[in-house]
Amino acid sequence: FKYIGEKIREFESTDEEYVFGGEESYGYLIETEARDKDAVSAAAVTVEMAACCMSKGSSLLEYLDELYRRHGYFEESLVSKTFEGEEGKKKMDGLMNNLRLKPPETVGGRRVVEIRDYLDGSIRRGGQVEKNVINLPRSNVLQFVLEDTIFSARPSGTEPKIKFYVSSWAEPGMELAAARKKVGTTIARVKEEIDRLSG
Repeated sequence: FKYIGEKIREFESTDEEYVFGGEESYGYLIETEARDKDAVSAAAVTVEMAACCMSKGSSLLEYLDELYRRHGYFEESLVSKTFEGEEGKKKMDGLMNNLRLKPPETVGGRRVVEIRDYLDGSIRRGGQVEKNVINLPRSNVLQFVLEDTIFSARPSGTEPKIKFYVSSWAEPGMELAAARKKVGTTIARVKEEIDRLSG
């Protein structure tokens, strides 16, 4: 949240407008009043959305489905792999080094089109590498952008584990059952790849 708060402060001196920020453990910063994890503002906005939907004879779930139809269906998943002891630490470091030095060309049957390395701020596309183009604090995070999915690897700073994040989506206008099936299948395949990589 300190980084989201930092961006809010930065936007105050530019033409950019801050609207919304969130983080992994479901904390939200809505607008600029609160600059720390704030469930109260998220709850208030949710109640306001529910009241608006109800006034139109709809529900939050129906509104969410409409957003999926209009903007595409999105789903995320988290896989945590624990590596105990000194050997586990070596394995974690080795896995991140291998992903960095010998990145996969495909993940879960999807072609890797871009690799973002938040440790040195670089972006790799094909054989080209641009250094210092990611304008975020340096962190031991690798992100693989696939054709319709983003796969990220981040070792924990406090626990002997690597967290793998998978975000996948389907195109706008797709029938929702088909979109959910497509995205679910892609995420399952990426999770199989995570098991293979970390095994």
